[in-house]
Amino acid sequence: MLNENKRIEYVDILKGLGIILVILGHLEIPTLMKAWIYSFHMPMFFFLSGLVWNSKYNELSVRDFVTKKIRSLLWPYLTFSIIYLLYNILMSLLLKQFNLIKIIKEIIATLYSNYIFEVNYIGVLWFLGALFVVEILYFLISRFDDRRIRIALLILCVFLGHVCSILERKSFLRLPWELDIAFTAIVFFSVGASAHSIMRMLRKFNMRIIIGVAFLVSNIFFTYMNYIKLYNTQFIGRVDMLYLNYGNIMFFYISALSACIGFFLIFRNSKLYIFQEIGKKSLVIMALHIYLLALLQYFLKFIGGIFGCEIVLNWAVAFVCDLVISYVCATIIEKHFQWILSYQRWKQLIHKKRV
Repeated sequence: MLNENKRIEYVDILKGLGIILVILGHLEIPTLMKAWIYSFHMPMFFFLSGLVWNSKYNELSVRDFVTKKIRSLLWPYLTFSIIYLLYNILMSLLLKQFNLIKIIKEIIATLYSNYIFEVNYIGVLWFLGALFVVEILYFLISRFDDRRIRIALLILCVFLGHVCSILERKSFLRLPWELDIAFTAIVFFSVGASAHSIMRMLRKFNMRIIIGVAFLVSNIFFTYMNYIKLYNTQFIGRVDMLYLNYGNIMFFYISALSACIGFFLIFRNSKLYIFQEIGKKSLVIMALHIYLLALLQYFLKFIGGIFGCEIVLNWAVAFVCDLVISYVCATIIEKHFQWILSYQRWKQLIHKKRV
């Protein structure tokens, strides 16, 4: 039987670091800081998912594996999508801005699970859809015994990811369920699944730290090189996996993988309790932080209206407030509303009510 409940400390620490960077990336922070964060923060989550890949998955049938991943990844995608929809309907009614067309578009985008309209209606949940497809692709590829075939298929995915990026810029063509993102993301997942072999080559602690720092320096260098290219050719000036905006594809892969491996080597034996606790709740924090920040801004606007002034939070203050509120909400959900995250808990809740 597969044990998926056992947590790995350094993985939670890196998830904590990752979700902190996600929140910062969604705030009005300095341009170069945002470019650096976006160079690796989402690739790192795919890398970390690969780190906890269980080789015993290969003993499962395709049907059993897909069912397992539907329950672990698509269930929270569904529940949080419903929460998003209800939130958007409620806020539009309160603000007297209800638009039925937008609601229909949000439902379509949720079912299609990709950025297909003028607004990203699925928000950060794109990651869950992409990870679902990535894990299925990796599961199918890993079933080949010949290592050369597995490598060839990964190279094919890289090529298809690059083609999808080009097609998106020319025709705004997006594939369902983030398949276009998954073709690129599977590389980071695969490296994560192989990362433990890297550790076996770097047994000495000092050597591991030094090499980890060298990888981070590589990340900064190639991120800046890619930033210059993107700044000169596109208004966004940074990579963004959601928009298939990679800039120079080689610079993107090198910078992202350098950061993933660098942080992995540096934090492998670390003890950072705060980061670890944040990392344990990273899924809920990721799902809620943008909406909670919006609610905070609405609240400050309301208070400002009462006192006849405008209250604007500095990005650092906004970050602390959003992180704390998101963490508290995540704690409440995990303690009292576990059915939002777990299909098994939902089944138990329904069974309990029937009895």
